[in-house]
Amino acid sequence: MTRPAAGLVSAFRSMAEDSIPDGVQVAIDARVVSYDRTTQTASVQPVVRAVYQIGDREVAVELPELKGVPVQWPATSGAALHLPLAAGDRVLLIIRDRSHDEIDQNGIPSSGTVEPDSARRFSLSDAVAVPAREEGGLPSEATNASDPVLYMTAGGTLRIGDGAATQALALAQETAAKIRRIESYLNQSTFSVVPTGGGPAIGVTTAPTPSPFAGATGSLFALASAVAAPEAATLTANVASTRVSTDG
Repeated sequence: MTRPAAGLVSAFRSMAEDSIPDGVQVAIDARVVSYDRTTQTASVQPVVRAVYQIGDREVAVELPELKGVPVQWPATSGAALHLPLAAGDRVLLIIRDRSHDEIDQNGIPSSGTVEPDSARRFSLSDAVAVPAREEGGLPSEATNASDPVLYMTAGGTLRIGDGAATQALALAQETAAKIRRIESYLNQSTFSVVPTGGGPAIGVTTAPTPSPFAGATGSLFALASAVAAPEAATLTANVASTRVSTDG
């Protein structure tokens, strides 16, 4: 396989921008050059050359950078997953077999079908980009093989609901530790016994039996006294996850 002379490259690239004349090319690996979060489109550079048959020679031509390629995220009418996409990321270009200008501009019709305005076939103009994994950049599998794993680089935050979600989720382990400390204080506190039928509290203090948070409890019979060493105030940061935020 040979590479064409410089004068042919421009001509081949012009051909490639419209269609792939030799055979049918339906998918190509590409590298992201830039990503527009507002339009959710990317400029991408195909990394596999197109091969053309010129007489008895096969000629490999680098495909042009493609601009405004729609990025396909997993989405339904009620949910969507958007991931950070940046220059250098790998995507798989899927080349649709007919013109999809009408779909890209107006979306899927609520009913019926769309007739393409152009007769072009397997054109790079009708490519969509699907973010794909990079070799060597995979997270480890979950201990339970049926559990999904969402890998994020350090410092990243998963936002649930919308992109501006800021309300923190509590970590179960941190919250449980705080509750156990409060329970310990209450279990060790002394109480003033209230006589049956009411009346002033008797000036004798005793720990409740059984402890309120150590087993089944009977009817309430005591009033809690002040704790000598009160628990420090718990702040959101003491129990919040720095990796997950929700909008409600």
